Amino acid sequence: MRQPAAIQHTLLLTDGRNEHDPPGYLDKVLDACAPHFTCDARGIGDGWDAAELKRIARRLHGRADAVLEDAALAAEFEEMVSASMAKALAGVRIRIRTRAGSRVGFVKQVHPTRVDVTDEGVRPDERTWEWTTRAWGDETREYQVSVLADPRGDPTGEDVELATVELAVEGDTALPPPEPESLLVQWTDDVLLSSRIDPRLAHYDADSELGHAITAGCDAYEAGDRERARRQWGRAVQLAHQLGSEKLLTRLSGLVHIVDAATGEVRIREPIRPLDLNSAIIVSEESVHFVGVERPRAAAPPAADVICPACGRRSPATAEFCQQCDTPLGTEPGDTPLGAEPGGAT
Repeated sequence: MRQPAAIQHTLLLTDGRNEHDPPGYLDKVLDACAPHFTCDARGIGDGWDAAELKRIARRLHGRADAVLEDAALAAEFEEMVSASMAKALAGVRIRIRTRAGSRVGFVKQVHPTRVDVTDEGVRPDERTWEWTTRAWGDETREYQVSVLADPRGDPTGEDVELATVELAVEGDTALPPPEPESLLVQWTDDVLLSSRIDPRLAHYDADSELGHAITAGCDAYEAGDRERARRQWGRAVQLAHQLGSEKLLTRLSGLVHIVDAATGEVRIREPIRPLDLNSAIIVSEESVHFVGVERPRAAAPPAADVICPACGRRSPATAEFCQQCDTPLGTEPGDTPLGAEPGGAT
């Protein structure tokens, strides 16, 4: 008997790539499958394409990884099956209702993987957006939400509700629905206050930069630019060390000899196996869970932040890519430091 709340989950093991279909065909198939099931994927051997496998898993709301040794295939498959069977909820809907005049800027999953789900949202009415997050097991997922609003007419220095966020569990469940949470903002003309970065947000910004550094290094290596690859992978090693990602440090050690992880001093391995490149790329969108900080971090001086020249988002000076639009920061002409931003900060 067909059950609408059934958990539909597939596993993909592949040692090859999509080579014979016409351009765009794979994307059409993924679009057709996406509403019906999720898919976790694993690449085996040297013949698969990490970017392609990531695209499949991302579109089908799953996770992709590499099987590093043939002898580990059976254990990897068993782990995937166990994780699939542990799914208990058919799906969870994220519902965001904004105040009049506000709108959702973006919605991104930041843990356990980084996925921009903004374009997957639907609008039941003018002020409500909904996203379906597919099957859940015993796990934690974190999301970053941006709401855009006009501050005119609002008080300064007081909490203002821009939106409410609600979770709705799909299917029959005994779980009580959680209470909606308010998304609050305080408008301010104080540049120092507006430049403070929440530790959780700073953590996931650094995590995003780590992923960019891995893929940028792989792109440079495949283009023959060994020095740029070394710099990017060195930065990735430094960030992985700071974030405590042993998994990514292990994958990066297949690409470089790590001389000093804290400073990012590395030497490129020669030769590098295709499997090692793929295994680093395939996990570049995995994130390290934020567990808090031991003590509050001092606010950075206003001039330390950078304004994205493409979309205007504020980022810490250490960020190399904009969290909102992925534009490179700090290395291209035209980057705008915070101190040069016209007008006051809000």
